[in-house]
Amino acid sequence: SVAGKTGTAEVFGEEDTSWFVSWGPTSDPRYVVAVVVDEGGTGGSTAAGIAADIHERLAAHERG
Repeated sequence: SVAGKTGTAEVFGEEDTSWFVSWGPTSDPRYVVAVVVDEGGTGGSTAAGIAADIHERLAAHERG
């Protein structure tokens, strides 16, 4: 499992910018992942999904 914080940056006249910062695994953190998606909507809907994919690949790499 990982822990993190979503965010959304509003830019006048443009789609919101999505961001998510996370660390994990929560029991013994070894990785920090930060994702920013320009005009990506909200942090939870776009950037968090990308970060989850990255964390999954990191965990798979550790398992060999």
